[in-house]
Amino acid sequence: MQSATSLMVSNDADMLMHDSFSDVSSGESNIVLDGNFRQIMSGISEAYSNAESWQSRREILSVVAPKISLKLMQLFIPGITRGRFSAARLHAKKYSAGSKVEVTTKVVQRFDDHQIAHFVDFVISPHVCTDLPFGEKVLKLSSGVELFVPNTIRNMGATRIIEQYLLYCHEMCPDFEPLGKSSLFTILDTCKASTRKSLQGINYFAAEAGEAFDGIRKMIEDKVALHNDSARLIENLKRARFYLKSDYKVHVARSSNIADHCCVYALSDPEKRDFAQDCDHEHNESCAECSNLTITLNEIEQLLEETEKDEELLHRTLKKFRSYREAIEAWKAHLLRSINQDLCRENLLDKLSNDEIYLNLDWAMKFLPIKSREPQSEFFGKRGISWHITVVMKNDASAEDENNIFDEDTDVLDDSQQISEHEMTDLSGENNDDNDVIDKKEKHSFKYKVFVHVFDQCTQDSDTIVAILNDVLCHVKETDPQIKNAFIRSDNAGCYHSANTLVSAKQILEKTGIAIKRIDFGDPQGCKGPSDRYAAVLKSHVNRYMNENHNVTTASEFVEACHSYKGVKGVFALDCRIENNDLKKSNKCTIRQITNYYNFEYQSKGLLVHRSWNIGSGLLIPWSQLNRDKDILDLTSRCIEDFTHEWVETKERHRDEIMDVDNCDVQEGQSSQNCNKQKNIYECDIEPGCVAEFVKFGNYMNHIIIGKHRCVVEKLSMKDTAMKMYHSKLEEVENRRIISIDMNLVDIVDAETTPLSKGWALPIHKLNTKFSDKQREYLMRKFNEGISEGNHWKPKEVASDM
Repeated sequence: MQSATSLMVSNDADMLMHDSFSDVSSGESNIVLDGNFRQIMSGISEAYSNAESWQSRREILSVVAPKISLKLMQLFIPGITRGRFSAARLHAKKYSAGSKVEVTTKVVQRFDDHQIAHFVDFVISPHVCTDLPFGEKVLKLSSGVELFVPNTIRNMGATRIIEQYLLYCHEMCPDFEPLGKSSLFTILDTCKASTRKSLQGINYFAAEAGEAFDGIRKMIEDKVALHNDSARLIENLKRARFYLKSDYKVHVARSSNIADHCCVYALSDPEKRDFAQDCDHEHNESCAECSNLTITLNEIEQLLEETEKDEELLHRTLKKFRSYREAIEAWKAHLLRSINQDLCRENLLDKLSNDEIYLNLDWAMKFLPIKSREPQSEFFGKRGISWHITVVMKNDASAEDENNIFDEDTDVLDDSQQISEHEMTDLSGENNDDNDVIDKKEKHSFKYKVFVHVFDQCTQDSDTIVAILNDVLCHVKETDPQIKNAFIRSDNAGCYHSANTLVSAKQILEKTGIAIKRIDFGDPQGCKGPSDRYAAVLKSHVNRYMNENHNVTTASEFVEACHSYKGVKGVFALDCRIENNDLKKSNKCTIRQITNYYNFEYQSKGLLVHRSWNIGSGLLIPWSQLNRDKDILDLTSRCIEDFTHEWVETKERHRDEIMDVDNCDVQEGQSSQNCNKQKNIYECDIEPGCVAEFVKFGNYMNHIIIGKHRCVVEKLSMKDTAMKMYHSKLEEVENRRIISIDMNLVDIVDAETTPLSKGWALPIHKLNTKFSDKQREYLMRKFNEGISEGNHWKPKEVASDM
């Protein structure tokens, strides 16, 4: 072996023999190292030990690995293997010594965008999601970009939502393949919303019904707890309560063979033909869940009658039980009426033409003035700032003319840039031809503006609403003179649902040139819309402004806060004041039984009113019976100078954005991807988004001069895609569609079961009854006890004891 090594390397034969055959584990070394080398290697060893990942350690080793042997390296870094040492040398050769390689995560999409869009549409539908006028959630993408969405309430748990969604897909879209359950749970967890176990506190129908269910259960536990059927009745009661909270709103339809689900049958007035409509079908079927509610309540009432022996206690018990039952049935009827009134909104938006607009009006909760540094003496006794929100929508005619042609100038979401929390980026259109299975209706595109009128001091009455409406339509007419007609929707507040507001359309037409065609009201306590959503967004925006050492104590400061940092997209705030208040003393108009009517259509001969949307022919009130000569109050407003209020688009965008690439470039790209030994050091930096890379400079120059740029579709993870779609759909103004599915649990109506009467869901107006002498005496005694003894009774306790 000595002779062989002498022939190979005559001058270093001994060193070759030592490196090849010496025992490395012995720890002995004849190499003499100087002090500088030891210091350098000690630093390398320390850096290697402090590194947290193998990638960092490999980059550190690549500085010295090509220059020294493995044996010498093991003297300073004991335990290093030959494989890791070779990997460090390969890293230095491939990427240069000590260079840091950015690891790009490759996203593999095992889903289609339209599958996510389909599920998100279901999640934000009205029966699953309820808007809140306060609060905001933050969605954080994997790139660090934050998306701000208004807070919403999910009316049921995640498991129940997914079960309903899969049932909906099975019944309505049999050819559509939804995502798996684990993916759906991931989307619900990613798209944040508040989840509540009940609807108590949302409106008084739900609150009273919730108390009624709890009260009936307590009656069973207190009076018939030992009865054999008590456990079964309580379980059926829970089942009925959960059905009304979730599935019932899904099963309601405009026309159905089930009386509990048929809007036309439930809302037809049996006494007034003007508000009634005959169904073209029989109601010979029953819903198992609705029957469960009726049968359970009947059995509980019968059980209470059998177990209670004292007649006076029985009378009290049955009266309390029947009041509970009325609250539950009122909630059920309220749910059906709300769905029918919401169908009016969908119908108007589907038919909205280019010269028409749709308005949603609502007063926001008064804003309490706040200083950034507020003393305790100014904290109490504040007077709130009134602010009114009007959301104006119009049909986007330009979007229809494009015929879904991709425009390169369209803004595309770029994760590398920070996105404004209120930027309307709509990814709901990122789908392929399979969407025809999901929704065969043509989806409309809309533009919208939001007007915010802020008052230091005003009365929230019908005169103020008419002045605000007149001001909004004047602004719209100035920017869009082609607008001729307007449709209005609001809640049931007295300032809107007022004869003075309704008859003001004539004066508004004369001043603005825009004719109000109809005004519709949602069912009481059931009309949450885009105004509530924008109230939440604006409150968060104002709070961020205030937290940066600004005061918000007046209407002008509130307007300045709304427009701070370029404002909220599409929102135009005005500091307003009502003039000539003396006009309020003029004669007011009245409409008999106006609280019974929820839909008002303006015709040449008079005002056509309906109790429920599209039920019956309606009642025509001639204009001769209405006083239409009331003047409109003057509204003066101030806004931020040089502020442009543009329409915001909500049109859908398509993701088919792949540009043509010539064969030469494709081959170059493929060859560069297959080259594992050489790095593609030439990257296209001319066209943003081009992913072409080249090994040779000549190919790079050819690509710039004559080649076409290679742009590929940006791949996103399922979580990021779901968050972006959820954000864009919540930011859209009118994106809610009622999801309706057929009911599988259908039976033929039993002859022994009492059928529901026609018009069972119409609102019932309770008559005010006077207290008896005995009741007044009892209340006076309780009142006097509170004065003399200082023991102030709570009204609820007194009512229960009475």
